[in-house]
Amino acid sequence: MNLTSEITVVEHLDPEVMVPSGIDTIIHDFVRFSQPSFRFVGVTARPEIPIGVWTKVRVASKTCDFLPVARFDRSVKGSGVRIPHSVRFIIGLARHRKRINEGYFHTHRVETGLAVSILLKGPFSQYIHNDSKGLLGGHSDSSWKNLRGAYRIIESLVLARAEGIAVFNRTDAPRLQAIRKDVRVAQTWYDPATFYAPEERRAGPRLVVWVGRIDEQKDPWLALDVARAMRAEGSDLRLVMVGEGPLRSSLETAIREEELDDYVRFTGALGRTEVADYLRKAHAFLMTSHYEGSPTVLVEALACGLPAVCTAGSDPDLILQSELNGMRIDDRTGASLLAALQKVLPYSIEDCVRSVASRSAEPSVVKLLMSRREMPYADV
Repeated sequence: MNLTSEITVVEHLDPEVMVPSGIDTIIHDFVRFSQPSFRFVGVTARPEIPIGVWTKVRVASKTCDFLPVARFDRSVKGSGVRIPHSVRFIIGLARHRKRINEGYFHTHRVETGLAVSILLKGPFSQYIHNDSKGLLGGHSDSSWKNLRGAYRIIESLVLARAEGIAVFNRTDAPRLQAIRKDVRVAQTWYDPATFYAPEERRAGPRLVVWVGRIDEQKDPWLALDVARAMRAEGSDLRLVMVGEGPLRSSLETAIREEELDDYVRFTGALGRTEVADYLRKAHAFLMTSHYEGSPTVLVEALACGLPAVCTAGSDPDLILQSELNGMRIDDRTGASLLAALQKVLPYSIEDCVRSVASRSAEPSVVKLLMSRREMPYADV
């Protein structure tokens, strides 16, 4: 593969309806900041888009080919017994595989990587995002937590079959490198055209921003504990939660019942530009996740000049440094996180920005995509 070849991304996403999340952001920026042409095999929820037919779409201001192989809204997760989105996508991939010519493929979930190795012709690069310990643990919202043995089998097959493996988390990388020594460690990045700092902090009420899917992995209930601590201590801080997810209605009910409306509010899901606007308006950033891979949103918040307070599982890359850009807290209580937020508020915009200066998107993307199996693999 060279930098002018075509890459086919095979994942259950709609390239025209990407959300500001880790995998979607990485794929979007691959298209935007690199030279190869891209095409997509994915899904759609739009009734006007035919299934099993190649069409043209715009991704990062570029025209790409798109083959939807299944129809569903990936933002909706039903209750009770359900067929996982990845399974529905793989069934569609098998049904329409003859419409996909031999190519070079990118996959971002191990089950998709295994399906590509079986169903399609051509080499593939596998990107692994989450720490498998978290993905398979009790706080995961993934179906894999009930199928740990199956996940490990699929993972081992993909490690053996992929042309190259990049893992976006440092915590799980040593285990994977013990299985396959050329696994490379990647890190996430920020787009400086979207995520940049204001000249000074906004006057007025001091805002703490939380961004993420409102689900078990991100532990939004812990963020609500921070709001409770704000009220108990008479703090002038206020919490804004950006995102959408299955736990939102339960959280909103708790907020109404506890009369916390003055301390926390939701914005719903926002695009990347809107998220960046909120980060520039805020005074601190909060992450409460049980586990992460290499969280894009933390890098983006720091690039916007925000000091951050994170639970230990939210910062596996160890970006945060006390007295510089934020704090990592082991004690998962609202009071501890609020105390840390009060400490980081005076941290300077300039120090926060400098701490992620090496993670600008274009050089990070180019360096990652230029890595080849026959070349020495290096951290990016």
